[in-house]
Amino acid sequence: KVKQGDASTLSDLLAHNCDHAYTVATLLELLADAELHLHGFADQSRYAIPEDAFEALAPMTAGLSDRWQRAHFAELLRGDVFMHIFWAAPGAAPRADAAFGPDMALCPAWSFVGYRLELVAGDRERCLSEVPTPARARSVPATCTLYVDSVGYEGLPCGTVPALEHVDCSRTARQLAEGLATEAPGLTAEAAVDLIGELYAALLRAGQQQVFLVRAPGLRMRRPSWRAKKVPRVVVKRDWAAATAAAEAEQDQTSLEL
Repeated sequence: KVKQGDASTLSDLLAHNCDHAYTVATLLELLADAELHLHGFADQSRYAIPEDAFEALAPMTAGLSDRWQRAHFAELLRGDVFMHIFWAAPGAAPRADAAFGPDMALCPAWSFVGYRLELVAGDRERCLSEVPTPARARSVPATCTLYVDSVGYEGLPCGTVPALEHVDCSRTARQLAEGLATEAPGLTAEAAVDLIGELYAALLRAGQQQVFLVRAPGLRMRRPSWRAKKVPRVVVKRDWAAATAAAEAEQDQTSLEL
């Protein structure tokens, strides 16, 4: 069942007479024939057994030790996966994930469907105002949440959210950091690279793999992203508990010095 999608997506799903339906199992066979291995699905939550069904299904899932067996079982159980979005790599065996570095490019899933993220009016300035600089050393720490279609990203460093407009599989972390430092007075280039690293780590913590790393010069798409994707209002969440704990610790330190 298709609950949402623009005209291009619906055309891709319904109007192609050469479409072929794949389960996880048949997808693995397809990749093996091409001498590729499945690295992971972009939305891993769609291939997970619902938590409220764990206990009831325990006798059936006890023998499913392989991650792709469990993904195949969960896909058939849920019945709501109408399109597979996944990462594949050459070879029969998985390779270690690339480590983040300034010369690595961030490659998001939305680039492969032509999306170019755009923040709504006011959100760019609001997020940039949260960039950690010496002048904001005493401000209350905050993280941001945003959604791309139905995929939620929580706990993102607010000051780095505008950089998502430029993440395109070819710009390196260093280039993203340079652009961020230009827009945020007081932010050094080195600190900006560290912030981009925090952004990547936060994206991975979402339980999904919507963004991965590629070595420079990255991937060059045959056609640049052509669909502007408006990101609904970014939600800023302040960590008042952390701010209170920091203030109390500072007060205790002052008392000791006295």
